Amino acid sequence: MPLRFGSPLHTKMQKLYWDQAHVKGNPFILAIADFHSPVSMTWSHTALPIYLYGRSAELVTGPDGKPTGVEKLLPGFERKSETLKPFFEQDGTENVSAILSSNAGTIAKFNRMGIRAGFGDKYVTLRRSGIRHVPGPDAFEPLPFDEDVEAAASLENWSDELAMFHNPNAEVPLDPEMFPGIAHYHLIQGEAVWFGPPGRVLASQTITMDPLNRDKHMWPQRPSDDMSSEEDETPPAATVPPQSSLDIPL
Repeated sequence: MPLRFGSPLHTKMQKLYWDQAHVKGNPFILAIADFHSPVSMTWSHTALPIYLYGRSAELVTGPDGKPTGVEKLLPGFERKSETLKPFFEQDGTENVSAILSSNAGTIAKFNRMGIRAGFGDKYVTLRRSGIRHVPGPDAFEPLPFDEDVEAAASLENWSDELAMFHNPNAEVPLDPEMFPGIAHYHLIQGEAVWFGPPGRVLASQTITMDPLNRDKHMWPQRPSDDMSSEEDETPPAATVPPQSSLDIPL
């Protein structure tokens, strides 16, 4: 799966954007998102940093009998008869300051934010469930959550699921302060680390329910009423047609 990100990034690299007059001397970022198959965001998001940095992690049992994370180095990726280096180690990628990615570029995200902006429907309920990151060196299991999108305790920003992967070899590094409120991934002295808002959502499912069982074509065409999604091919139930959209941030 990591190599699936390689093709679009390689295509972008051929454009030589950094040679443009308005780009020279400034941080240059490439953005990427995975829509290669239905619900692919639910499992492909971990492959991106593996391809970029050539590093993975494995959960093992330590000498004390407790689980511990062990970093695995991946010097290259096999593709047919050749071996590709991790992206940030390839020639020319020093011109890329960082890679920006989001796993929430879905209709579910727009529905939730639309409701929070006051464009909801009193007959429609959105419920979001998933898992959140738990801070701490020994936290290997995420924290599950389930909440009503319209509840006061349900807080969400447009930038919540964005992740910036910084190139350790960039000729023009990107200042993380230029993108506050998102997750930033770095390779510092050979160690992969990240900084970002606490409790960020790692995976979520947004379910839209219409208790009146109205036909979709009769609904007002507002963002909060749009039940279509690239991430859902499940037919609606007979009584309460749910719309399931998955958005998984890194």
